Amino acid sequence: MWKPTVRSKFTDNRELTVFIILVVSVMILLYPKGKIENLILNYKDYNIDLGNIYLENLTRINRDPNLRLLLAQRYAQIGDIKRSEEILRELENTELRDKVLMVRYERLKFMYFSTEDSESKKMYKQSMREMLEHLYRISYDLRVLEKIHTESISMGLVDVALKTSIKISKLKDDENVHWLKVVYKNALATENYQVALKYCDLLKVKDRENYLFWLKEEYRIASGLKEYITALEDALKLLILESGEKYKKDIVYLLSKSQSTEVIFQYIDKYPNRKYTLFEILADFYILNKDYKNAFSLYVSIYVAEKNKINRRNLFKKIVTLLLGSRRYEEVKMFIGENYREHIQDIEMAKFILSSSLATGDPDFSYKIAKDIHRLIR
Repeated sequence: MWKPTVRSKFTDNRELTVFIILVVSVMILLYPKGKIENLILNYKDYNIDLGNIYLENLTRINRDPNLRLLLAQRYAQIGDIKRSEEILRELENTELRDKVLMVRYERLKFMYFSTEDSESKKMYKQSMREMLEHLYRISYDLRVLEKIHTESISMGLVDVALKTSIKISKLKDDENVHWLKVVYKNALATENYQVALKYCDLLKVKDRENYLFWLKEEYRIASGLKEYITALEDALKLLILESGEKYKKDIVYLLSKSQSTEVIFQYIDKYPNRKYTLFEILADFYILNKDYKNAFSLYVSIYVAEKNKINRRNLFKKIVTLLLGSRRYEEVKMFIGENYREHIQDIEMAKFILSSSLATGDPDFSYKIAKDIHRLIR
């Protein structure tokens, strides 16, 4: 009796290849350029070996070098370094050169994290550094450079990150505030304060909303670097903007280091409402340099022009103290004699005037002052 027989036929490699080529051809027709590789990579049940077979056949039909690069990345992922490198060598003299190097870098990174041997790690990290530095020098592709920067930060290669961020910033014509800030941050991290100072200056202009912050940062760094003229300019601007006395002593010190008194006169002309404070700073600078003659002349000119009673009282004390300290007793007697009656109604000032007249060493002068004080305050 006849019985049906079951035949089983297994597809051979040639038929499988023809089938895959057919499927790939249909995919090319159905999907726009760039969508096929995304479909393969993003499919939930993605099988990397099967994906590589599809890509191998796809590259035979479509010679797009980006697909070849993608295939090299896929082979690297499954550990087929030999095949990955064969493809990369085909692409290294093309427009994808930078991306080829990035694939090689990723391969080094994989090996770095795959080994527990400290010497091997050290060797791989050095190779990674060299690869990133080479890439930074030759690449002008912003996406590649941004990738180099990210990798440099993640691997603790902050010096490479600094150089890369500077290049990115320049390629963006120093208009991108974000990258200016990144350069500044990297410069501080590498203690490259000259670069930090330069980028503070740029950020004062480009990041106007935070001008005061960048001015203070520039002042702090310039002071640390002993860039006295820059620090002096910044301290003067801060004195004007913050309308206080906070920076007075610093400015006197910076003047003594830079000897740039002309800057003070420029600010006196530009900001007459701060004239009193600026003249005081200049006078204190003269005293610090033991130039008592100029200090006295300046204080007297301020005193004559000043209308505020409290300021006049303070200036009177400063002038008398200055003249006594420089042993110019005739001048102090003349100054006290011309001005003391304005201040002796104040008990504390009366005591100061009396002790100062005694300090001149002239009993007749001090007797006259004492008698006048007694008469006016009894």
